Amino acid sequence: MTAENVEVYTSYLKRCKDAGKLLAGFSEMLTMLKAEVSTSGLPDDQIQLLIYIITKITMGSTHRAALIKCLIPIHRMTEKIVQDLGLWFISTSKNIPVLPGIAVLQWFTGLLNYGLVEAVTINAFYDAFFFILVKNTKFEPFVAQLIYVLTKPEDVTRRQVSRILKLQSQYAKPRKHLTALLSLFKSYKPEHVPEKIPATNVESAWKRLPESLRLDLQDAAKRCDASHLAAWQPDLVWNPISSGAQSRKQRKMPIPTVSYINIGSSISKEPDAKSIFEIRTLDELGKHQLSLELPCNALSLLANNAGLHILTFASSDYQSRFCYNLYNTLQNAFIYEVGKFSYQDRERLLFMTAQLSRYMQQEIILVSRFLKNYLPFWNTRDHRDSIFALIQWITISSFTDVHRNILLPLQTMWESSSINVKCEILMTLRSMVTNLFMKNEFKDRDLGQAPLFLETDAQSLDIADVIDPLMKFTSDLIVSGLYSEPNNGILVSEALIFYQHVSELEKRSDLPCWTISPSVVIYSGLVSRSMAILSGVCALLLRYRGINAKLRELNRRDLFETKIKIIDTYATDIAKSLLYNEAFCESEDRCFLRGIPEPLLLDFRSSCAFDTALNISNHFAILPYKFSLIDMGLEIVTTEDCISVAETYYPEVAKFLQIISE
Repeated sequence: MTAENVEVYTSYLKRCKDAGKLLAGFSEMLTMLKAEVSTSGLPDDQIQLLIYIITKITMGSTHRAALIKCLIPIHRMTEKIVQDLGLWFISTSKNIPVLPGIAVLQWFTGLLNYGLVEAVTINAFYDAFFFILVKNTKFEPFVAQLIYVLTKPEDVTRRQVSRILKLQSQYAKPRKHLTALLSLFKSYKPEHVPEKIPATNVESAWKRLPESLRLDLQDAAKRCDASHLAAWQPDLVWNPISSGAQSRKQRKMPIPTVSYINIGSSISKEPDAKSIFEIRTLDELGKHQLSLELPCNALSLLANNAGLHILTFASSDYQSRFCYNLYNTLQNAFIYEVGKFSYQDRERLLFMTAQLSRYMQQEIILVSRFLKNYLPFWNTRDHRDSIFALIQWITISSFTDVHRNILLPLQTMWESSSINVKCEILMTLRSMVTNLFMKNEFKDRDLGQAPLFLETDAQSLDIADVIDPLMKFTSDLIVSGLYSEPNNGILVSEALIFYQHVSELEKRSDLPCWTISPSVVIYSGLVSRSMAILSGVCALLLRYRGINAKLRELNRRDLFETKIKIIDTYATDIAKSLLYNEAFCESEDRCFLRGIPEPLLLDFRSSCAFDTALNISNHFAILPYKFSLIDMGLEIVTTEDCISVAETYYPEVAKFLQIISE
């Protein structure tokens, strides 16, 4: 959107304001306005101008509704703008046409759903909205949806329930939106609502937002900075309204709505006990954590991150009930009754389960059992990110078991996947290894007031029995990947990150293990055109040097003599290639290109200077730096000059060569 177009539609709106009516050219102006809204949103002054046009100037209902849908801010909506439009809607609700009235209500709902306004701002109109619900049937479903979002436990009274019941009785068949409201009221104050009110699929009760409005509000929410999002506190929204497409078929909800079953009089209730609906901030959650009344269905706490916190520190009995419900729900949703759950709902269940493990920093044993049942039948295009997140926290009882049920499906996926998916698998394995090391590190420590989930530790075997075969499995994957995709920079880079990360874990651990990168990674890095990859190879060898020094201090070098020789070979090959112009020289202590027949090497040397092709002056990855600096007037002639350049621009290479030359 150009500044000229912004000036055009702003000028048009100002002329309409001065004239007191819409002028010719509205359609062209609306097209430019929508383009600006979808691109970056509108500043407050332009929104204020639009509010004046919408509320003060006579126009058709279609035009007014279109302008209301353009009220999209750059970041968050100011309180005054929301109040101005709210007051106009309430004051004209008797006579306002259907289209602009619905547009205003959907705009309010969208602002709340995406955290673009403080709930307290719209909540000021709560009683007025309730009056419109009862008296104005043309807006009934949309006002009910807004009231559903705004209602707090203290808003539920017998009078409000009676008004909705009376409204419901006017229809031959119960209206879904009124049933949803009564169901919400029942979860807050069950003593006020008749027992015959059934539970309902909340998502099916509401009209979805227009797609263009939803996308524009979603983009505005993404533009909000961290402080604005923190003020919204979405972690405390327990029964949100989904903005996705709804199926007309009745379906099961894997994560149920939060509800309570109250038995007996409220007089017997603990005086300090609070329901989770009464918690307004995360500070209050921490303050009242020990006195919270937990929902009857533990699985409903997967609704948000606050629920994950409550589950983490709940009693063992409650956690056991949660695990039982979670396992059965996962089995039904992904294996036995897949058709009864939507894809989005199943994805949400997996995502929140993975978030729970991440929050607790611990696996859930029954989730690992579900994965072992599910992965052999898994369509690898479905729920990939969430499945990978759960695999990172897999329970390992034996390597044979995890290899058969988890790693073999990953291997099958690796062999038929793209480079990007291969990198995702490597990242998953890297996180799995990290979690194993961290669990071993803290296994014997006193956890004090923070016991493990269900106060059990699923790790029953020595991590050293798992690390070596797991590293062998990962090495085989990488080797097969680089043979099928030779010198692929993305895969080589991800492999280097994996081995650098593992070497750092092993250096900080007391476990008797040392993982060495396969030669294909090292030599692919040596001949790479990327300086980042070549530097990564040198950095990895320097890390190995640090581990070697630690083993010398611990008198453990005898355990790893073979691996030390392999590392020495890697270092020798790289040094001879970069420093000594011997990249293709045959030698007993060489591994790089050892299998090339001597006649072929002689033929290469007769046509090209292959021995000097990979030295620090002529290497593919170094030439861009060298010639750029030469163009700037810097003289780079000798090997020492090239090493001086390396010290500034790729220091890992310079440090490696300096240590080798010494």
